[in-house]
Amino acid sequence: MEWAQAATIVSALAAFTGLQALWISRALDRVYMALDRLDLKLDHLEGTVLRDHAERIARLEAAHSG
Repeated sequence: MEWAQAATIVSALAAFTGLQALWISRALDRVYMALDRLDLKLDHLEGTVLRDHAERIARLEAAHSG
């Protein structure tokens, strides 16, 4: 095999590996963005539920103490 053929094969493999790494990186970025959105939604829900329960507990305590 000549050096030119070897260089062509090596450069093609390097390009393929680079494209594959880019594809994986972009896919992971999309996964991380989806997880961040889910985390924000869960934080919002958790805050809403805890606030609602705190208000209910306060009303029950006020009703039983008075």
